[in-house]
Amino acid sequence: MKKTILIFLSVAFVFTACDKDDPVPMPEGTFMATSITENAPARGFTKDGEITSTSTINRILDDYDNYISGSLDVSFTSVDVPEGQIRHHDSFVEYTFMNELLKYDYTRNDELLFLEMQDSITITASYSDYYIQLFNALNVYSLPDFREYYVPTQTGFYAVSKYKDKRYIEIIDENTLSMHFTRYLYVVNYTQSAYQAFWILPVEVNNYFKETGYPAIKEDDAVLVKEFEIEYRKDEE
Repeated sequence: MKKTILIFLSVAFVFTACDKDDPVPMPEGTFMATSITENAPARGFTKDGEITSTSTINRILDDYDNYISGSLDVSFTSVDVPEGQIRHHDSFVEYTFMNELLKYDYTRNDELLFLEMQDSITITASYSDYYIQLFNALNVYSLPDFREYYVPTQTGFYAVSKYKDKRYIEIIDENTLSMHFTRYLYVVNYTQSAYQAFWILPVEVNNYFKETGYPAIKEDDAVLVKEFEIEYRKDEE
């Protein structure tokens, strides 16, 4: 009887081992941005939940288009494939975007590369505690740690923010990487008519939208969400 049980367990172990997928090897080389996919239509949320009215979402988008000057050529619902590339080295990753070379340290968790920039970035903007808490609530992974500094001038001072950029890259296979990102449009008093105040994150958030984060939105305000995914293919030179 014991021998029969041992044989059964051995066979079960073999089948289990066969069913388990082997991890994708760490991709090497240079990967170029080749295409971009819209994962879902624009969605809207208030602190009470999702906005189910398509007409309400379209009205907010129309208000936004009227609010933004046409000369700026800024669209919330569409983006172009970035002229960028990802280069994986043994100990770090290089990400080239708009002719700027950025270097990141990385760790791997299953099929995801977690990247953190080696040097700090300084931007001439600052974010309130509310917006930082809001976007941390709306994203699966936390935003970079923004530190606000005041730069003195002859007439006073101005605020800047420093942070170490983070990136989350999905490994599809040895020849394909995917960078998922979410664009947010913040609307103040969304039930009011046109020419309301809008707030949009200056850069796309390389992150995954978390639907359970909507209670962090202020009363009477709304957030529109648009998700995209950029595919990077290995450059065969």
